[in-house]
Amino acid sequence: TFLLLIVRMLAYMWRIYILSDKKLNLKSSFQIITIWEFASAITPSVIGGTAVAVFLLTKEKIKLGKSTSIVLITAFLDELFFILFAPILLLTVGIPNMFPDHSDLFEADELLSNIDDSHLKTSFLIGYLILLTYTILIGYGIFLKPNSVRKLLYRVFSIGFLKKWKRAAVRTGIDIVTTSQELKHKPKSYWVKSFFATVLAWLGRYLEANFVIIAFMGYGDQLIMFSRSFVMWIIMMIPTTPGASGIAEGAFIALFKDMIMDMEALIPFFWRAFSYFPYLIIGVIFLPRWIKRVYDVK
Repeated sequence: TFLLLIVRMLAYMWRIYILSDKKLNLKSSFQIITIWEFASAITPSVIGGTAVAVFLLTKEKIKLGKSTSIVLITAFLDELFFILFAPILLLTVGIPNMFPDHSDLFEADELLSNIDDSHLKTSFLIGYLILLTYTILIGYGIFLKPNSVRKLLYRVFSIGFLKKWKRAAVRTGIDIVTTSQELKHKPKSYWVKSFFATVLAWLGRYLEANFVIIAFMGYGDQLIMFSRSFVMWIIMMIPTTPGASGIAEGAFIALFKDMIMDMEALIPFFWRAFSYFPYLIIGVIFLPRWIKRVYDVK
C-alpha cells in the first residue's frame, strides 16, 4: 500500500511535468503535487485544491492562462478516467457485486442501519451523471466550440435560481476558452502520456483498499474490491467535510462490510492512514519549504 502511495505521487508528478510542457523540474513538481493534495485534504471535497493549484503554478513562473489550463485539463482527465472505466467494471462484475446490500449486517448500528444497495446506487448514479455532464461540457468546450460553451454557461446561470453560481460559471467559461487556445496544437503524445499518467495515479488510489483488506483478511475478490472503490470515491466527492472525513469511513464500511467483517474499525483506519493522512503530514512539512523557495526567504 505504501508503494501505491509512491506510484500515485510519481504519476501525478509526471502528469504535471507533461502538462507544463516540461517547464517544471522534479523538485517543483513534487512540491506542487504535495501542497495540492494537502489543500484537497483540508478543504471540503466539493471545493478541492483547484484555486490553490493555479496559485502554485503561477508562483512557479508559469503564466496564469497556462496555469489555469493545466488545472482544468487535470480535472478533465480525472473525470474522463472515471466515466470510461466505471461502466466497464459494472458490466464485468455485475450490479450486485458492485453495489452490495449489507443492510442485514447493519441492524445493530443506528448510523448504518438505513444503508442498502439502493442508497449506494442512487449516490453513484447522481455523482456519475454530474461527472459525465461536466466531462462532456468541458471536452466539447476545449476541443470543439469554446466560445459556444462560454455563452451557454452565461445564459444558463443567468436564470433566477442559478444566479448565485453565475460568477463561478462565467469564470469556468473563460477558463475553457483559455485552455482551448493553449492546447490547440498539442501532439497526440501529449494526450496519450497525460492520460496514461492519470490512469496510473487513479489505479494507485483505487487499489489501496484492495491491498489493506488483503493485508488483514488474507483473501477477497480483487476485481470486486476494485469496482467498489469506484463507488466509494464518487460518494466521497459529494460531501462538504474536509477530505470527506466521516463520510469516507462510513462509505468504506458500507461497501466492504462483507469483506472486513468484525474489523470495521481497524481496516478503514489503516486505509485512511495511507489514502489521507500522509498528505496532511507531508503538506505541513513541504509547504514552508515551498514558500521559502518561491519567495526567496532567507
